[in-house]
Amino acid sequence: LNPDAKYYYDGSDIPGQAKMGTWIGEDVPDLARANFRTYKSRDGWAFMGNSSGAFVGLKQLLQKPDRFRAVIANGGEIVPDSPLWKGHQAEMDANNP
Repeated sequence: LNPDAKYYYDGSDIPGQAKMGTWIGEDVPDLARANFRTYKSRDGWAFMGNSSGAFVGLKQLLQKPDRFRAVIANGGEIVPDSPLWKGHQAEMDANNP
């Protein structure tokens, strides 16, 4: 997720930036499915994260309830706060759980 002051993506597809929301919510599970035995339903898919990882897990679960069953969120943030959202208020609001 590369959470630092300059390149923190909020685990989102911020316009003009790397598609971190797509990567964590679609590409990583697809990679796991392609290489390991996994559940076909959402019942075997969950997130566990701390701080920014907890925020991303909560956001993915709320945005994709058909793909993920649970999240273990430890000390999570609750609002998108990346400086990369500047100029993209509507998109940031859409990514605010």
